[in-house]
Amino acid sequence: MRRAGSLWQMAVMAMVAAPGWAGEAGGGSTGPETGSDLVGGQVLIECRFVELPSKEAQAFFGAADPATLATGTAVVTDEMWERLAARPGVKILSAPRVITVLGQSVQMFTGQEYPYSPGFELNSETGSWEPAPMQTKELGIKLTCMPSAHPEDPRRLFGAIEVSLSDLVEERHERLTVPGRGKPLEYTLPVIATRTMTATVCMPSGQMIVLGGLDGSGPKDATVVVILVRMTSEAAISIWVPVTGDITVGGQHCAPAELSARIGGEARLRPRAEVVIRAAAGADFARVTSVVDACRTAGIEQLSITTGQ
Repeated sequence: MRRAGSLWQMAVMAMVAAPGWAGEAGGGSTGPETGSDLVGGQVLIECRFVELPSKEAQAFFGAADPATLATGTAVVTDEMWERLAARPGVKILSAPRVITVLGQSVQMFTGQEYPYSPGFELNSETGSWEPAPMQTKELGIKLTCMPSAHPEDPRRLFGAIEVSLSDLVEERHERLTVPGRGKPLEYTLPVIATRTMTATVCMPSGQMIVLGGLDGSGPKDATVVVILVRMTSEAAISIWVPVTGDITVGGQHCAPAELSARIGGEARLRPRAEVVIRAAAGADFARVTSVVDACRTAGIEQLSITTGQ
């Protein structure tokens, strides 16, 4: 992804949308129609925009061509994600997460704003030509997602997703010739190219998938930007206990001293959610016990534990 400047920031905006949609979904299923009585439950949406060398994409995903990644079928477990993040040359551009409700669209953006003046305007009071008010264009990756409930399986979610990538192609220098003025007025306009990818997927709640891939910021064919998406319904607050490294709560790394507060915060956001502790095969029993104790401190009484995932 070619981009101007080095300032990158992430913004999350929620936009109310009409509940439900209709259309083809992954696996040949059809989403609920508008007005479904399944709309309304809370959903945690997590996205990860990751740039990595094409050779690493080939080794990890079996495909270095971004087009071959745009299937929405490749699954990335927590252990796979840890291995991916540790590979050489991998850059996590952004990892936004936001809680919404079924039928409400959310938008996540990682990138920067490009400020520019579109030209000059004549000031009628002074009679002089002045720069026009500044405008901005977004450069980066924008992802819009609207989750919907599966009409038959409460453990699965539909997601209507659109991803757009905006690149600065060039800065075009323009001139404005003013009668009676010897030297033209000069200004610069950005030339921006935008590519858009849409997908409608059906995925198990809490499972991360590869949504697709885009060309990266390096030389042609050198890097790939991979987009990972996970939607988790209010049915579960997932806690991951790896063999080594940080424990994650809702996909976010958490220091041992912060476990109870983080778990309690997630529970307040999703009061009806079930707490699921997933421990890697070989994870130390004492680490799992510390998570259980943190849940008890946070006031969580009902929880389940699975291992080997």
